[in-house]
Amino acid sequence: MQLKLESLQAIDDLQGHSAFTDLIFFENQWWCGFRQASTHMSLDGKIVLYSSSDFRSWSKQVTIEWQGGDLRDPKFVITPEKRLLMLAGVRLSVPSDRLLSVASLNWLFDGEKFELLPLGSSSIGTWRWSATSFDQSLFSVGYSRLDIDGCLYRSDRGVEWSAVVKNFFPPSECFSNESSLVYDEPSKTAYCLLRRDGNDCPAVLGSSKPPFTRWQWQDMDLRIGGPKMLQLQNGELLAGFRIFTEDSAQTIIATLDLQSSQFKPLLTLPSDGDCSYPGMVVQGSTLFVSYYSSHQDSTSVYLAKILISF
Repeated sequence: MQLKLESLQAIDDLQGHSAFTDLIFFENQWWCGFRQASTHMSLDGKIVLYSSSDFRSWSKQVTIEWQGGDLRDPKFVITPEKRLLMLAGVRLSVPSDRLLSVASLNWLFDGEKFELLPLGSSSIGTWRWSATSFDQSLFSVGYSRLDIDGCLYRSDRGVEWSAVVKNFFPPSECFSNESSLVYDEPSKTAYCLLRRDGNDCPAVLGSSKPPFTRWQWQDMDLRIGGPKMLQLQNGELLAGFRIFTEDSAQTIIATLDLQSSQFKPLLTLPSDGDCSYPGMVVQGSTLFVSYYSSHQDSTSVYLAKILISF
């Protein structure tokens, strides 16, 4: 398989540090979401949403802010009811308790606007970083604070989430955190690509079958950041993420070889420094990607159209 970058554009009316993107195509409309703030870790983060009908002309639709908190990493998912849900995390600037300094938030698109859903009982003290729809439910991996060892959550609509597996992460001295889930329908297998931080901490790939309570983990060959994984029509798993070089970082697209536990890089996107966190959508033989990078004058959001050939 080969990937060829056909087009690349930046969203050119941004301000500050624009990063941590996601992308989805829903009801004939593209949505791109990202965090905009002063710096990578400042507490003034807000979510900005752009839309497009053709992946060429983009317009800002809404800016979402949280008084007293830093909104981060908007992630889209289409629910089993075929509705558009957006997840994000918030870091509270003045938490009442260190363990409760983060929360998971969900917004449901009603066709005109994104409505914030009520905070469920399991939303405070964890960060459900993204979600995937399969087996007639939404699944998400929570980490941080109360879920420092990870927790696989399940939800019907994105309001109340129940724990499927506590202590989800494989035992390690590494700090496990960001993840991406994919479900292979023919084999009835769920896969989880998991980022781990620390010395000698490569990514790991987990696999499980219904009811998804037992997971097998295998070490991959690269340390990564900001993972996004999807499955192609030929069954291969494709992932976008950040790799760390000696003095910087780059955003790449790679396939996952399950037999050798290796990533096979296919394309390096124009990127450097503070970068990655791609959103990815595949339509036929075209891969659409959102990501951010600092390889030009500012930290900006980019939209790539990539041709796939088998």
